[in-house]
Amino acid sequence: MTGVMGDSRKLTYVDKSGRLHPEFLPGFTAEEGKDTPVVLICRTGSRTESWTRTGEKMGCTRVYNVRRGISGWIAEKPPGRQKPKTGN
Repeated sequence: MTGVMGDSRKLTYVDKSGRLHPEFLPGFTAEEGKDTPVVLICRTGSRTESWTRTGEKMGCTRVYNVRRGISGWIAEKPPGRQKPKTGN
């Protein structure tokens, strides 16, 4: 199960069939600006890698992709993701 971190929000870049929403990038840059730092993560990193390249081509200067996506991040078991200890 995945979710949304802290002050982040979900963005729909492509539809269920994988087609790009044509109004997505213009709407995003109008709302956030082209210099807003953006960290992207999806299940495997493929869709967000595509978004990163597209965003850069459109002039976004601070777009970062989490390589291998949430699946890779979970598999690496980073320190911030350890289960809390219970009991004494």
